[in-house]
Amino acid sequence: VFSASAEELALWPELSAALGGTDLAQQQRELAQGGVFLPPIVADVLKVKPGDHVRINGREAHVAGVLDSGRLQRLRQLDAESLLPVNPDSGLSLGQNKADVQAAAANATLGAEAVANVVHLASDQAVVASPEFVRELGGKLRAINVYPGAGVDAAELGRRLAEIVAMPVWAASAAGVDRLVFTVLTDVSTGFALFVPLILGGLIIFGTLLGSISDREKEIYTFSALGLSPVHVGVLFFAEATVYAVIGGMGGQILAELVGVGAAYLARKGVIDPPAINYSSTNALFAIGLVMATVLISALYPALRASRSANPGLSRAFRLPAPNGDVLALTFPFTVSAYDITGVVSFLAEHFRRHDDAGIGDFATSRTDFYKTPEGRLELSVDVALAPFDLGVTQELVLTAVPSEIPGVDEIALKITRTSGTVSDWVRQNRVFVSGLRRQFLVWRTLSNETIERYRLETLQALGGAEAA
Repeated sequence: VFSASAEELALWPELSAALGGTDLAQQQRELAQGGVFLPPIVADVLKVKPGDHVRINGREAHVAGVLDSGRLQRLRQLDAESLLPVNPDSGLSLGQNKADVQAAAANATLGAEAVANVVHLASDQAVVASPEFVRELGGKLRAINVYPGAGVDAAELGRRLAEIVAMPVWAASAAGVDRLVFTVLTDVSTGFALFVPLILGGLIIFGTLLGSISDREKEIYTFSALGLSPVHVGVLFFAEATVYAVIGGMGGQILAELVGVGAAYLARKGVIDPPAINYSSTNALFAIGLVMATVLISALYPALRASRSANPGLSRAFRLPAPNGDVLALTFPFTVSAYDITGVVSFLAEHFRRHDDAGIGDFATSRTDFYKTPEGRLELSVDVALAPFDLGVTQELVLTAVPSEIPGVDEIALKITRTSGTVSDWVRQNRVFVSGLRRQFLVWRTLSNETIERYRLETLQALGGAEAA
């Protein structure tokens, strides 16, 4: 049994039509006199008609009319839910209806799943009576419909009601229907208790990365020897910390979801109370972002230490020395084994010969030779014109393999002699030229053993076989 007051029938014409008949005044009088409206199927089974008397839960009432079951079934509240009462056998405990579940869900004591599982009675199972009659049968107030008068802002009235009631409030306005819930969106408490584990986690990452740098010094030196700049080495360690951050953030999210699945299973078994978990809430996203930011901040200094270990000197990047007149002499920041230098000469000669067209690349070559000096050292001599070619900057490059302090390892000595062009243009364009030459040495490090042997054989054949070995 659910109630419909005489005043509400006047304010909700669709509800009046669902009670059957068209005489609103007659319906109001019948309700005031304790009449009830029965479903058609019930009236047929009991063989009663308007004016007859029936007994409901021990209380006698007269039949006021027969319901229009189709219209009553289609009636909806502002929350798009049926007007009919909730089926007590739909999974809710006795005495708990949809409004109680929604209020509990709003207060985060029950999951939203409970609201979705609410099942309403069919229109053939409901009897409509006055509020006084329903109260005498033990009925309780479950929901309130407020019909604002002329000139009243329904949305504003809904906001005011939401501030004083625990249940959600639906308010209809010209813009549509709004669901209003008065709750605390953000509540930060025991912040220090959260701050301490964040500091501890950051220190753990900080110590782990610093220890990793100490254990991997040889690896860092290898990176530096391969030509990686200090910035690149630092970025490698920072990328490693980024992986930790992603695993920590996403792994924590996945772990939380697994725990939530386990808790929901235990709740269905009645072991624990149903947990309220929102994996997409702002707080969850904020926590993931905070964890990832803590890891990345903790990795800044270790990454800086790694970059400094890659180049312990004061210079953080390769710089050309000042020229001595028209001659620029320097030792290239690469070392090559005495065995491989034979192949390096042919590899670089091939690179320069591919730039014999002035329209391609940052430079053009007109002569490329390599030979063996009287001291037994391999040399590569190239005549180079630097782009932009309208500046007229030309030079002679001599690359010489010089034995280093380490037996079996050669250093690369460069001697660049200006033949035309202004000194300022010559120095400026050589920064680009020498950087490109440095990249070719990096490419050499990536070649396969078969390719290296092929270049070495080309050099030996060009210099006369065994004499160049």
